[in-house]
Amino acid sequence: MIQQIQIIGYRRYFVNTEYFNSSKNDVAFLFIGGESEASVSWMTYGSWLDLAPRYGALLFQLEHRYYGESQPFSDLSIENMRYLTSSQVLADVAYFISSINEEYSLSPDVKWIVFGGSYAGSLAAWARLKYPHLIHGAVSSSGPVNVTLNYFEYMQVVADDLALSGQDCIETLRTAIAQVEDLIQNPGDDNVTDIFNLCDNIEDDAENTLNLANFFGAITDIFAAIAQYNKLFSELPTTDDICTILRNEEIGTEIYRLAEVNKLESVFGSDDSDCLDYKYETRQWSYQVCTEFGTFQTTDQEDQIFGNRLTLDFYVQPCIDVYDEEFNETFISNRVLETNINYGALNINVSNVVYVYGSYDPWSKAGLTVTTNPDSPVILINGTSHCANIDLSIEKMRYLTSAQALADMAYFISLMNEEYDLSPDVKWIVFGGSYAGTCQSRGQD
Repeated sequence: MIQQIQIIGYRRYFVNTEYFNSSKNDVAFLFIGGESEASVSWMTYGSWLDLAPRYGALLFQLEHRYYGESQPFSDLSIENMRYLTSSQVLADVAYFISSINEEYSLSPDVKWIVFGGSYAGSLAAWARLKYPHLIHGAVSSSGPVNVTLNYFEYMQVVADDLALSGQDCIETLRTAIAQVEDLIQNPGDDNVTDIFNLCDNIEDDAENTLNLANFFGAITDIFAAIAQYNKLFSELPTTDDICTILRNEEIGTEIYRLAEVNKLESVFGSDDSDCLDYKYETRQWSYQVCTEFGTFQTTDQEDQIFGNRLTLDFYVQPCIDVYDEEFNETFISNRVLETNINYGALNINVSNVVYVYGSYDPWSKAGLTVTTNPDSPVILINGTSHCANIDLSIEKMRYLTSAQALADMAYFISLMNEEYDLSPDVKWIVFGGSYAGTCQSRGQD
């Protein structure tokens, strides 16, 4: 049975009692909401539900304050948003758990396990850190616990994901970006406005660095979105699909292929307009990003295949425009430092937390992917993307086998033999540690 309930005036939550063992009253799962509206679909879907029958768990999902219907004020003025902080959200979690313990007369030794993905994955780990007397354990999926001001590693992982389809994909993209830059400054019969179907003539903005940066942000967003959810949902394109388009010479030169990739944006349902609006405006940046987390996804990495327009200044400017002049780089940098001091970043000292990341996930570089703490293990799933383990139900995990992993390895080797024209008698030597070491030895059979 699933119910939607309002609690404490404005905070919304869902409850599923289908698997609850009321005779024991000793296990409860809480799915912590992130930076979006809470969805009832999570109450009947996902890997966390697979565990519920085994433990007779009572299931809850708590919507994040200021998102969805959990609005403490009638408007989002700066003054009203002063309570939009991670520490306040964690206090919400603690108060919610205390209230539910009383309302459902749960056992004094009830074990609460909290779950979360992405930003909410960080919240799950931080909730266990801050309230260990209430929370027994946590599963942190793709949580960027190590926040940083300039998170250029994000786009570097996107590039690395594309490179898995072949270096020619990277070089084609690099050439396309260079062609865009050249054509903006030197338009002719071919021009960027027509090729990308822009709402305004970008050649008129050739000297407007903010508008140009916003345009480059628009044409790289699709690469980031696809890489972040690479091969997670069958209905979405993959990085391999991007590279297939970039290799298709029948479309035209590299810049035309890049424009064709940009049309994939419609798959995400993010824009219903007939043209691409690239103009710089006060974009709806999260107040939390400007006051706590930073993690601006610049193109400042060493190998700038996406160009160099997406600078830190470009990402900081909306914080100043939307909120106030004090929300500058120094302010945000100090707030990022405070966040890491408060929660520990990669040195977080907490037990009973499982950290899960996917190797394709651009957010993994901000996560805890290596640990020496046996009480809080790290699981890095090769070949998966952002929050993939949350979506991996038992049914979907039927392909998570050593035999499938070995088949993937064999297929990869065959592709590399062909792409690099390796000798017919090439000798491949494979390496691996722990479970991966076992897989490599089996691959010799």
